[in-house]
Amino acid sequence: LMRSEWFKGNKCLDIGCNAGFLTMSMAYKFKCASMLGIDCDAALIAQARRVKKGIRWPSSSLSSSSEQSGSATAQNASGSAATKVYFSQQDFVQACPPEPETPMYDTITCLSVSKWVHLNHGDDGIRTLFRRCFNLLKDGGLLILEPQPWRSYHRRRNLTPEVRRNFEKIKITPDMFQNETLPSVGFSRVECLGSPANVSRGFRRPILLCHKGQPRNVDNEKM
Repeated sequence: LMRSEWFKGNKCLDIGCNAGFLTMSMAYKFKCASMLGIDCDAALIAQARRVKKGIRWPSSSLSSSSEQSGSATAQNASGSAATKVYFSQQDFVQACPPEPETPMYDTITCLSVSKWVHLNHGDDGIRTLFRRCFNLLKDGGLLILEPQPWRSYHRRRNLTPEVRRNFEKIKITPDMFQNETLPSVGFSRVECLGSPANVSRGFRRPILLCHKGQPRNVDNEKM
């Protein structure tokens, strides 16, 4: 379901990058100008940096200086930098800087993350997540969101006492994101792209494409 046009030559952010495999796959496959992967888990960010050093991507080379600085750079045949990948440990919701924030990204991905934000930070947290994404996107930018279904919240509601309390107070359910919550923070159009077919059944979740301002044109090259 991912399309090259959303990433190629663009400055991108991946929220909840985990160990970085998908982050790097998207960055190099679709030739982003840059991709920053963030996660609140310091151990996962450390793992992502190790993975980045250990993987040699097709038609790319990782310079030692880039590796030491926490970034990876894919180079084209002429040797000029094509894609830079960085990883940073950040809590995107709690470490919220004073607004207004400067729009800086063309595309933001947030895949299988919203449930954890919701359970840990409640309705205020999910609003903060969506509002920050909107603020950080340039005009014409895209948020690619993969929300987990409400039934999956039930399986994790007793993870900790705090999660249980947050769960019981939730009023904004995932089925409200497309038509209510995302438009309320400013997204002009939210499309449901359907679910990917080439993944296991438990991960076949609808992808939402959220536009800031006028929708960008897209081509047909998909992941």
